[in-house]
Amino acid sequence: MKTLGIVTARAGSKRLPKKNIIPFKKMHYGLPWQALSTLLSSDVDDVVLTTDILELQTAAEKVFAGKVGVINRKPELAQDDTKHVDVIKDVLDKFKGFSHFVLVQPTSPLVSVSDINFCLSLLREKDLPGVFSVNPALKPNGAIYAVKTQDFLEQGTLFPKGAGIYVMPWEKSVDVDEWHDLIVAEAVVYGRVWGFKCK
Repeated sequence: MKTLGIVTARAGSKRLPKKNIIPFKKMHYGLPWQALSTLLSSDVDDVVLTTDILELQTAAEKVFAGKVGVINRKPELAQDDTKHVDVIKDVLDKFKGFSHFVLVQPTSPLVSVSDINFCLSLLREKDLPGVFSVNPALKPNGAIYAVKTQDFLEQGTLFPKGAGIYVMPWEKSVDVDEWHDLIVAEAVVYGRVWGFKCK
């Protein structure tokens, strides 16, 4: 089971402009850095960042020193109407030989190493075609997608038939799409540091 960790970061964002380079947790390079760092500490074999943001490409190559593959995403794959599936297909076309992949969204900065590893263990132990994260209301929270490469390519979806779910608590299901989401995410992080816990 050779697994590729994938982080996608597009420059365009209407509701929260430049959200993928806004500092998070005092990290200069922003939300994608949280996702990349978490994946690097997980059970995946390799990690790749696909982005059209030149600043992120340059920084990733420098800061992670060869630990993260970097794809300069083509303009046609960085539009408002670009499908995530097409972006993932482009990654898998460039990084071959992986039986599985895990997509972690940078806009879900509260994903932990244990979350990723648990999804991978579900894939392996139950031989599922995929696992995706949901909130306590059992609705997809867009944080983690762990999928068998073959099933993804055959079905063209991050929700392959027969996929399992991984329930994440509300505090981890924050999706940064607007300013108040970023504030909530940082509040959760610093609340943990000081010993508080969001209900």
